[in-house]
Amino acid sequence: MIDSNVRVHRSYGSLESTDIKITGTLTLTERETSNEGEGGIQASGLHAKAEHIKVVGELHLSGDCQAENIKLNGRLTIAGMLSAEHMTLKIMGPSEVKEMGGSIISVKSGRLNDLFTGNKSILKAQIIEGDDIELENTEAEIVRGDKIKIGPGCRIGTVEYRSSLQIHPQSEVLLQSNRSLD
Repeated sequence: MIDSNVRVHRSYGSLESTDIKITGTLTLTERETSNEGEGGIQASGLHAKAEHIKVVGELHLSGDCQAENIKLNGRLTIAGMLSAEHMTLKIMGPSEVKEMGGSIISVKSGRLNDLFTGNKSILKAQIIEGDDIELENTEAEIVRGDKIKIGPGCRIGTVEYRSSLQIHPQSEVLLQSNRSLD
């Protein structure tokens, strides 16, 4: 247990704690290792795990991130799965996640960052899956859930929903499927 402030910019390995609060940048990456006669091998199983994660700044992981609650104001890059019961992301700049899963997922855009830096506050994901999903400025191949609200600035390949689906006129959804009959 750590009972004081720890300043870490880059860590090689996993991070587990009850609460993780990041102000600034946290980067967790895998150290490349090599075996005789073989090229570099990436370690597997790298992750960040906590009950509560709060980020004001940037979070970069080459593995998965899991928590009961995640709140982010900033940017993130997660090569694996981002999962939480409650997830509130205010995206401030280009961000990317391979997969997202949770009960309640909210992705909003920090538009002030767009005005001052010229960076688009867009979240890119392959799959987003949850019970109650609300998205803005998100590009995803698949969004799957019970209640889904697609806000402005989204480009979604396929939406699979059970109870309800709302799509903002400034968003694009290529295919939608009601799964309540399945």
